[in-house]
Amino acid sequence: CIFSDTKNACIIEFDSNGKSISKSSLLLEDELNVCELAYSIDKEFFDYEILEKEKNKEMTIQEEQIKKLIVLEIKKCVEEKNYSKLKFIFLEWFNYLEEDIDLIIDKINETLLKPLTEKEFEIYNIIKLSYNNV
Repeated sequence: CIFSDTKNACIIEFDSNGKSISKSSLLLEDELNVCELAYSIDKEFFDYEILEKEKNKEMTIQEEQIKKLIVLEIKKCVEEKNYSKLKFIFLEWFNYLEEDIDLIIDKINETLLKPLTEKEFEIYNIIKLSYNNV
């Protein structure tokens, strides 16, 4: 469904039980078109219940993807016992060589709880490059 108050607009997707499962903003041009159209449509009122307060996202979609890829790569390195790659990632990230795998994982997990810096973007690109076949 698209909701508009003639000044703003958003899209909300519902499951078959009527529970909100996804919310998204429109592109600026699309939002302006919807708001313009909303002036010519009769207002509809409906009952609804707020089940839980929406949590504001603290990250952009790109930042979420970066963190997700890094976490997946670290898990993969541990599962495959590819400790040399894990140590390399750590060295590139923190500029020192750490031999203790548990300390490496703890430091990475601790860092990923904080807002992203340019360093995480670099690590993301290094991981992506590691899968390119040249």
